Amino acid sequence: MTGPETVSGQAMPGLAASVSNAPPCRAARARKGIGAIPFRFLSRILTGTAVLVAVSTGPAVAQTDFSGETITVYAGGQPGSGVDVFTRTFMRYYAKALPGQPTIVIKNMFGARGTEGVAYAYKNGATDGTTLTTMASGPIQEAVFGGRKPAYDIREFKWVGSLAIGQSTCFVWHDSKIKSVEDMINNQVTVSATGSRSNSKLLPLMINHTTGTRMKPVVGYGGAGSVLAVERQEVDGRCIPLDTLEVTYPDWIGQNQVRFLIDASLTPNERLPEGTPNVMNLIEDPKDRLAMRLFLLPAEVTIPYGLAPETNPEAVATHRTAFRKAVRNPSYLADARRHNQDIRPKSGEEVTAIIEELFTAPPDMIRRVKRYIGDNTVAGRCQGNLCQRPKKNQE
Repeated sequence: MTGPETVSGQAMPGLAASVSNAPPCRAARARKGIGAIPFRFLSRILTGTAVLVAVSTGPAVAQTDFSGETITVYAGGQPGSGVDVFTRTFMRYYAKALPGQPTIVIKNMFGARGTEGVAYAYKNGATDGTTLTTMASGPIQEAVFGGRKPAYDIREFKWVGSLAIGQSTCFVWHDSKIKSVEDMINNQVTVSATGSRSNSKLLPLMINHTTGTRMKPVVGYGGAGSVLAVERQEVDGRCIPLDTLEVTYPDWIGQNQVRFLIDASLTPNERLPEGTPNVMNLIEDPKDRLAMRLFLLPAEVTIPYGLAPETNPEAVATHRTAFRKAVRNPSYLADARRHNQDIRPKSGEEVTAIIEELFTAPPDMIRRVKRYIGDNTVAGRCQGNLCQRPKKNQE
């Protein structure tokens, strides 16, 4: 357990990293229904960041005052991961946007692709608005495409909004013999991956089955090690969210140390070099295109924030109002830019709609995705000092 974040020796207002003084969760599952204000959201990109504009179309709902409260955020990402870094930046401003400016505690529970924290919030979360969970795309993918039923129903969370779009890319080192998608089809390309169910393994498999590339995952790397393995040429390449690469190794991009081969995102990534092909344009079979769309759809709501199921309507409305206010805060957007965080928010209603699209997709398409990502072909396992080491959850 780490201590509170500090500024000049003082605890940072509204944000703590410890739950030692947090009150226990209260009254789980007390009331049903969301009852939130219906809002229409417009998103547009300004100087690399997104601004969320809200227009009220219904009657006001009473706001919850969180004075003196502690809100716990169960983050499904390791300390230093994209989920963790984005959340710690955002929560400084989110706490100030909530009525009463409560203390916000971030607890990292990242086991099983981030599903551990989601499952905990689902089972134990308070219904008064003091429990939030956040994650990358893994827990949503697992809920739809996983081999077994998860310990949570992702549809029951009351979604507040999401911060980003997960835009992945597949790249190799600058002097690699692999220079194009055609080379990826004609040659085996080893790519580093973390866990056997991680997106770093599943995404290359999806691309292989829908485009004909021959990527072979090497599993077992740690998060940072999986990227360094490309530089050390233990593997040919890596498929990773561009945000992660920009935050962790910005010099690689500025100094042209990597060669981007595929834009592996549903929303084309304008930050990649001109001419980088988008994966959707490489797929000829219409059914495979739909399968890839479904697989990539969870990444459209990367780092979503969800309240525990059956959270009372007033608390849901209060959180959604605070989210809109925080993501429009110029100080927050400037802070995010300084940390190379590309903020493209979606409303809670939009997050809910995307999750519903996944759960109402044609069953044969879901089976197709499961078949493709169920391919257990790997080139090997990590053997060196970059391999993943077991870590404990941290607060």
